[in-house]
Amino acid sequence: MKIVHVSGGAHVHGIQQYVLTVAGGQRARGDDVLVIADQPGEFFDACKEYDIPVIIEEYLEREPPEPPAQRVEERLASTFNGFGAEVVHCHTRRAALKSISVGNRLGIPCVYTHHVAPVEGLLAARQAGLKFATISLARADYDKLQQIGLPKNEVYYVPNGTKIMSRGGRQSDHADLLFVGRLEHVKGIDIAILVMAEMRRRHGAECPVLNVYGDGTLEGYAREMVSVLCLDDIVRFHGTRMGILEDCAGTDILVMPSRSEAGPLVVLEAMSRGMAIAASDVGEVAEMIPDQQYGRISPVESIIGLADAIDSLLSDVNAGKFDPDLLIARHREVYSEDKMVENIDGVYGQLGPGATREP
Repeated sequence: MKIVHVSGGAHVHGIQQYVLTVAGGQRARGDDVLVIADQPGEFFDACKEYDIPVIIEEYLEREPPEPPAQRVEERLASTFNGFGAEVVHCHTRRAALKSISVGNRLGIPCVYTHHVAPVEGLLAARQAGLKFATISLARADYDKLQQIGLPKNEVYYVPNGTKIMSRGGRQSDHADLLFVGRLEHVKGIDIAILVMAEMRRRHGAECPVLNVYGDGTLEGYAREMVSVLCLDDIVRFHGTRMGILEDCAGTDILVMPSRSEAGPLVVLEAMSRGMAIAASDVGEVAEMIPDQQYGRISPVESIIGLADAIDSLLSDVNAGKFDPDLLIARHREVYSEDKMVENIDGVYGQLGPGATREP
C-alpha cells in the first residue's frame, strides 16, 4: 500500500514520534510510505535517519502570503498523484484541513489521528464537507467523538504503540526520578517542580533527584522556579536528548504530571523496558496502568497526590517489590509498535477503494 503521512512540527515530540513509529512500522511491513512535513528540523532529520522518505510543504500549517493558498493544494495534489497515494493519513489539524480537502477531491481515502486538539473541531470539519475516518488514541476521546455526532462507523479506537526498548542503560542501586517532555504548561513541568519541593520536605537529605529532559517555552520560568525554591541540587536540567529512556537506569521512575494527554508515548516507552511510572490521570493513562502492579496514578494537578504516588513507588522499587516483567508483558500484548500498525492497517481496510482519481 502507498501511504502519505502529513504532519507539521519541527521537533520530535508526541505527534511526530507517533508518525515516525507508524511510518517506520509500515515500511517494515512492506508498505511504501511518504512523509510530508512543513519545515526542516529535528523531525525532518529523524525521517531521513530512519530511512523514511520525506519532503517539505512549508505552508501546511499556515496560510501563504504568496503564492495563493490554492497553489499549496495544487502542489499537494501533484505530490499525492505522483506518489500514487492510496491513503492520506494526517496528524496535525491545520495540515489535515488542507490535505483532506485535496484527498477528497482526488478520491483518496483520508484518515486523521486525533491527538490532543479539541474534539469539536473534527465535527466542524465534517460539517464543512470534509470526509475522513478518525483514529482516537484514547478510549474516552473515542466515546466523546461519537457523542458529539461523528458517524460511529468512521471513528476507530487504536491505542498508541512503541518499539520495545532495551533493558540496558546505566546501573544504579537507587531510584532517581525522570521527566521527559516539552517544558510547557500542558506537560506540567511546574507541577513536577512543586512536587520536588514536597519531596524535599518529606525526605530532606535523602530526597531523590529529578532529571529533566526537554525544552520549551517554560524553560526559563522552570529554571527560575527551581532557583527560587532552592531545589538546584535535586532538580537538574539536561535539555533535549534522544533515546534517554534507553540510557537511564532501570531503577529510575518516570514522572508524568501532564494536565492533558491522549495516549502518551513516553509512558509506553517506559513501560516497554519495565520502568516504574507515576503519572497524572489523563487520557489513556488509566487504561495503560490499570492497577498498582504497573505503576501509580494521581489526580490531575495534585501536588500531594503525585508526591504520594512517587513515594509509594519508591518504597516498592527500593524494596525490590516492583516487577518490571509485568509491565513489559503488558506492553508486548497491547501497546507494541507491531500491534498498533496492525490495528491501523485494519482501519485502512475499512475505508474501501477511493473514487477514480483526477488526471
